[in-house]
Amino acid sequence: MFDQKIYNNTPERKAFMKAYATRPEQKEKRKAYKASAKYREYWSAYRSTPEYKVYMAEYHQRYYSTSNGKTKSKANGAKPGRKEYMKSYWASPEGRAKRCHLQNQRRLSKTANGGSHTMVEWLELCGMFADCCAYCGMLKKLTRDHDVPVSRGGTDDISNILPSCSSCNSSKHDRTAAEFELQRAIP
Repeated sequence: MFDQKIYNNTPERKAFMKAYATRPEQKEKRKAYKASAKYREYWSAYRSTPEYKVYMAEYHQRYYSTSNGKTKSKANGAKPGRKEYMKSYWASPEGRAKRCHLQNQRRLSKTANGGSHTMVEWLELCGMFADCCAYCGMLKKLTRDHDVPVSRGGTDDISNILPSCSSCNSSKHDRTAAEFELQRAIP
């Protein structure tokens, strides 16, 4: 009797599937499908179902109860008491002074580079992207992302702003949009 599960787990079949999946035309097909409205609608509808939320809650509970999950959470800085420490630090006079300093640095670099945009311009820009992230195309809460980062001389003008989800915006760091897309294309 033929067993599909055993067949798919053979080294030859795995090598074939990997080669097939990494072909340029297959990558383009996947990329086009993920950029489609059909894909976004399906996943946004699926993620809003109660079954999915229950599944994810159970999954996270199982994952973080394992040694692998605990190791990863500690590697991400989740030390016991760290959250309380940081909360008290930012509430202290030293922390408030540091936050004020950082906010002033950011504001000065934005104004020194010039440019500004209004809320109306921002909402029009979001409408042009159908309220989806400019990088991943997901329908999420959007943040303002500077195409050329302010730290690299980019302005705060609307022509230098792209709507992006917070995940893509934080992953981009201080790269330009082109550098970020190039980095994402490399597996």
